[in-house]
Amino acid sequence: MLVGLGLLFTVLALVSKESSKSRLTAAVGAGTAVTLGYPLVLTVLVNTDVQNPAEVQLPMWHVAVLLLAGVATGGLTWWTTRRGEA
Repeated sequence: MLVGLGLLFTVLALVSKESSKSRLTAAVGAGTAVTLGYPLVLTVLVNTDVQNPAEVQLPMWHVAVLLLAGVATGGLTWWTTRRGEA
């Protein structure tokens, strides 16, 4: 799934490179990568060396962290990329 989304946003970024929407494409792509990557990595880390799977817990505050991290990454990408008109 992550590789497919990476390819999708790469193609969209290349197609919209000369467009005014290129910053938006880059920001959404980066935000999506963080929003989806965080829970995938976190799930692996939480389940490492677990003897009883019933004991594994993932606190709900991680949902807020992943949403904030995705929005912050998208915003930072938007802010650091230059405008389409050069």
